[in-house]
Amino acid sequence: MSLWLKILAVGLVVFGVFLYVVKKRRENEEADTEIGFSTAFKVGITGLMLILFSFLLIPIFRAGPSLLAIGGMCVYVGILAVVATIWVPPFLDLVFGPLFNLFDGGGEEHERVPLLGPIRKARSFQHWDEALELLNEQLEEFPTSYQLQFMKLELLAADMKDLEPAREQSQWMIDELSLSSQQICSVWNSLADWEVSVGRDSEKAKEALNQIVEAFPDSAMQERALDRISRLQGNDAIQLEDNRQPVRIEKEVRDLGLANMARSGPAAGRDRGEELEEEMASLTSAIEMNPRDVESRQRLAWLYGTFHKDLDSARTQYDFLLSRPNVEKMEKIRLLNRWVELQQECGASVAELGATLERILSIQPKGAQADQALNQMARIGYVRASA
Repeated sequence: MSLWLKILAVGLVVFGVFLYVVKKRRENEEADTEIGFSTAFKVGITGLMLILFSFLLIPIFRAGPSLLAIGGMCVYVGILAVVATIWVPPFLDLVFGPLFNLFDGGGEEHERVPLLGPIRKARSFQHWDEALELLNEQLEEFPTSYQLQFMKLELLAADMKDLEPAREQSQWMIDELSLSSQQICSVWNSLADWEVSVGRDSEKAKEALNQIVEAFPDSAMQERALDRISRLQGNDAIQLEDNRQPVRIEKEVRDLGLANMARSGPAAGRDRGEELEEEMASLTSAIEMNPRDVESRQRLAWLYGTFHKDLDSARTQYDFLLSRPNVEKMEKIRLLNRWVELQQECGASVAELGATLERILSIQPKGAQADQALNQMARIGYVRASA
């Protein structure tokens, strides 16, 4: 076979391989997939090109400078083009890929997320209808997004003051979305807040909170909901507050906030002890009506200790609060720390303070609260039996 025929044959093979590689690359780019060249394929094509290169190299060198050498060089260029088409893109991606990714984000596909910017902008300008329309557009694409659904609930209740659709939205979220217990409580608690702040209806707020009570029996969430229900004012009290007239102060009355009982005269003042007795009676009555009233019990315990110096009665209030079912650990620790403060205020003995601090350590033997209890023991000179 003449050298020209060899060059022609090798050139045709190289050209065919080059067309195949280019065609394969274009198909993968159109399909938006990675290039499907396996390592074995790359090595095989590269080996073939080297064999063809060697097949022509010796004859052309023997022929010396001539037109054959020019034709051989054209074939060499084709061989290099094929090898470059296979190996250069992966090499560039390996070496310069991290740098390119800083600018174009790379080829990694990211999960689509709701577009909240236009919605927040419309709400900031109080364009409620526009915000609701944008929200519904996003919900068509992300119907199960808790963030979007809760934003719609907030828009309806807090912004548009339309509680009936807000109630329907709340119920739909609970029924149709797969929500965690915290998310369910957040929906009902928020609706209860809006029933009071927007609708001025404590009964509707109680209905929302009772949903938590029924959904999570014998749980800390139920306990918190019952505490909120116990502190809700009645509709009559809310109406009275709404209709309260502002108190007008004459211009001649100056420094009203600094006026003391002595300047106002003995007839205008009242005995501090009488005021505290009336407050304790009021707190006792509130507790009888609602035994779950945590704030009233804590205030009554403080008055028992500081005013009457009756730590036994104060301890009774805290024992009740600590013995409630489903009280979380951190809430118990908070109550015990308040009890320690009251004991210190009333001059309790080191042994009594140490016993209360031991209860904190029994709840949380390690951690920040335990360290705080140990430091308090050291300050008051209490020595633990196990030490």
